[in-house]
Amino acid sequence: MFQIAKEEEKGVYLNFLNFLINDSIYLLDESLNKILELKELEAEMSNTAEWERRPAQERQERTRLFQSQENIIRIDMKLANEDVSMLAFTSEQITAPFLLPEMVERVASMLNYFLLQLVGPQRKSLSLKDPEKYEFRPKQLLKQIVYIYVHLAKGDTENIFPAAISKDGRSYNEQLFSAAADVLRRIGEDGRVIREFIELGAKAKVAASEAMDTEAVLGEIPDEFLDPIQDGTLIQSALSFYRLMVVWLVGLVGGFKMPLPSSCPMEFASMPEHFLEDAMELLIFASRIPKALDGVLLDDFMNFIIMFMGSPDFIRNPYLRAKMVEVLNCWMPRRSGSSNTATLFEGHQLSLEYLVRNLLKLYVDIEFTGSHTQ
Repeated sequence: MFQIAKEEEKGVYLNFLNFLINDSIYLLDESLNKILELKELEAEMSNTAEWERRPAQERQERTRLFQSQENIIRIDMKLANEDVSMLAFTSEQITAPFLLPEMVERVASMLNYFLLQLVGPQRKSLSLKDPEKYEFRPKQLLKQIVYIYVHLAKGDTENIFPAAISKDGRSYNEQLFSAAADVLRRIGEDGRVIREFIELGAKAKVAASEAMDTEAVLGEIPDEFLDPIQDGTLIQSALSFYRLMVVWLVGLVGGFKMPLPSSCPMEFASMPEHFLEDAMELLIFASRIPKALDGVLLDDFMNFIIMFMGSPDFIRNPYLRAKMVEVLNCWMPRRSGSSNTATLFEGHQLSLEYLVRNLLKLYVDIEFTGSHTQ
C-alpha cells in the first residue's frame, strides 16, 4: 500500500490524506469546544445552592445536556485520537504528499492549531477531573503531533516546511515549540525527538524573521501589482454569481423551506454537477483568503447546503454532499458570535426543522462507504 501511495503521490492517497486531515480538524476542534461547554455545565451543577433554586425541569434538561456532551466528547475524542495516530504513522512512511505546495501550509496550520490548544495559554481551561473517562489524553496527543512535525521535517528535502509553519498567522508562535519541548521532557520523551523538534522550531523562527525582513525591504506593493484573487475582489464577484445560482436552484423546488418536494423537478435534476462542485470549491478556496468573504452574504449558500446535502433524491452524488460538509467545516467558524461549528449548524433555522438523526446517518454512510442507505 505504501509503495502505491509513494508512486501515485497525487491520486487516491492524497484524497485519503485530505479526508484524514479534515476529520482530525473537525473531531479535535469539536471535542475541545465541547470540553469547554462541559466545564461550564459542571460549574453550574457544582454550585449546589444556585442549582437547587432552579426549576426541576430546567435541572433535568441541563443534566441531560451534560450527559449528552459527555458522550459526544468521548466518541469524538476517541476518533480524533485514532485519526492523529494514523497521521503520525503515515507521515513517517510517506512524507511527499504532506509537503506538496497545495498541502504543506494546510498541514502546518493544522499542526500549529493543535499545538496551540495543547500547550498554549488556554490549555488549563481544558483540564478535566477525569480525562481518561473522555478518552482525552493530552500528553499522548501532544507526542503524536510532535511526531508528525518531526517526520515531515525529516522528509523536507527542499526546506519548505519551516516557512509554511511560520506563515500561519492564526496559530503560529515560536514560544509554543519550547513549551511543547518542556512538556515532552517532563513525560520522558526520547531526547532525539525533542532535539529535532526544537531544531524545526528554530528553522521556523528564522523563516519568520526572513519573511519580515523581505516585507520590510519591499515595502508597500503598488496597487497595479496586487493579485486580484488574493485581494478578494475577483472571488467576491464569483461568489456573488454562484450565490445567484443557488438561489435560482432553490427557487426551482419552491424556496427555502422544508420538507423538500416528494419528487425532484426536471430542471433541478438536469443541472450539470460541475456547477455545484465549482461553487463548493470556490467557497473552500475563499475561506483561506480573509478579504474574500468581506461583505459577501453567505446565508444563501448555508441554506442551500443544509437543504440539499442530506437529500439523496435531489443530489445523488455522495462526493458533492461530502463536499458540502467540507464547506461548512471551512467557513462556518468565520461567522460572527462563535467558533463552534456544531452550535452554528444545529442552531440554523432550517436545521431546527430538519436535521440531526437522518443527516448524521447519511453522513456516516457516505464517509465510510461512499453511498447511503436511506
